[in-house]
Amino acid sequence: MSTWHTLDEYVQALRSAGILDSAYIDGVTASTPISCLSYDSREVEGTALFIVKGAHFEPRFLQAAISQGAVAYVAERALDNVLTPAIVVSDIRLAMVVLGQLFYDRVTDDLLTVGITGTKGKSTTAYFMREIMHHWLTAVGKPGPALLSSIKNFDGGEEEESHLTTPEVLDLYRHFARAKAAGIEHVVMEVSSQALKYGRVRDMRFAVAAFTNISEDHISPIEHSDFEDYYTSKLKIFDAAEIGVINADADLAERTLSYARERCHVVTYGSHESDDVSCPPDSIRHTDEGTSFTVRCSSYGQNTWTIAVPGLFNVSNALCAIAICEQLKVPEEYVRSGLLAARVPGRMELFHSSDKNVAVIVDYAHNKLSYEALFDSLAQAYPDWPLLAIFGSTGGKALDRRVDLPTVASRYCAHIYITEEDNYSEPFASIAADIAAHTSVPYTIEEDRGACVRQAIMDWPGRHVVALLGKGVEDTRARGTEYVHTPSDVDYAIRFLAEYDATHGSTPVSG
Repeated sequence: MSTWHTLDEYVQALRSAGILDSAYIDGVTASTPISCLSYDSREVEGTALFIVKGAHFEPRFLQAAISQGAVAYVAERALDNVLTPAIVVSDIRLAMVVLGQLFYDRVTDDLLTVGITGTKGKSTTAYFMREIMHHWLTAVGKPGPALLSSIKNFDGGEEEESHLTTPEVLDLYRHFARAKAAGIEHVVMEVSSQALKYGRVRDMRFAVAAFTNISEDHISPIEHSDFEDYYTSKLKIFDAAEIGVINADADLAERTLSYARERCHVVTYGSHESDDVSCPPDSIRHTDEGTSFTVRCSSYGQNTWTIAVPGLFNVSNALCAIAICEQLKVPEEYVRSGLLAARVPGRMELFHSSDKNVAVIVDYAHNKLSYEALFDSLAQAYPDWPLLAIFGSTGGKALDRRVDLPTVASRYCAHIYITEEDNYSEPFASIAADIAAHTSVPYTIEEDRGACVRQAIMDWPGRHVVALLGKGVEDTRARGTEYVHTPSDVDYAIRFLAEYDATHGSTPVSG
């Protein structure tokens, strides 16, 4: 920020937004420059404006913020026995947007942003776009793009593990501000249904908004009440888009297209000749480099393209990236080189034992659509190999996954290992029981994720494939309200393949 805004300016911004109920602030306090805006008392410093929000808020958090310099707080009701001035608003979520945009001087307007939503494919498409834009922008002497994803975040400094697909409002603006300070001009970001439903990306514009696909997910009392709520939340991305890029092969494509066309310019990608970017399904081939396929589009003509990321379903994600790049006028050479170089950490990473009898696939798959695509791909790649799956489900939310994941996995797997994922405050036994109730093949319940991986690799006789799902390269687990450091699934795969090879006289190799 070039200058600090006064507390009175924040009050006036809330009044202009129509959400200010009351603010009793004396003239001296009103003229105080605000140097910190936060809803986390641990981050408060200087002359701060503190935001009271969240189901886990406790009065002691506000007291801690005040002791560290908060001169006022914003809440939907004034708290009892607190002498610090209260700014009372009717909508705390919108208040965060209004306050955050003022504090960060509308930094979201300063960067060209590509937003990607959908049930499946967001991360892979985001990483495709990141690599393509890095090739392009660095070739013309500019920094590569910032990345906000469900895997990693990068805003010009060090990459950090992500705990939310789309960060909370103030965290989101902070990433944009850091990116701008680093000279970055472009952002590629995943946009979750929760971010759209609850306004985390409200008052932002997307140069391009992509919609990869839709199927049931995130249905729970604290997320989406039903599929219609989930789907219509996703559609909101087009309310803030200049261009919409839509998968014409996806479920509800016509409804999605109709909604988007009323709000922005629309292009399609898919398997139909009528799509703006199309790929004939019979053109898809496995090659030594990866997967090749034919693409037809106006800017890049009709040619063969190649991606190195495995999985036939990733052709659709590549088409999405190509369609986005065509709208951004990225030269073809950088789209091609970026797609070929792109790798997604923890996404379809393949490891083999040295005797080639054990294959371990690490992937973030965590919903019905991604499970169906992944297991179908594995069944084609490893015909007649027993398939073992290791997975859990998130505590307290996305309850539909506890039905969908074991139901899909049971159609393909010889054995399922039910283990910890991110339990939060729900007991593991409760999550595991729900999953087991919908598992129709032999299964093992073992909370220790490492023990499951070791057992699947070491104890199954003969050749077999282990699908290690849900966590990828994440090295934390959500337990209660804390994130506890643990080995990643990639770490487990490498460790226990090394143990396997030690008993079989070899060392592991990554495929």
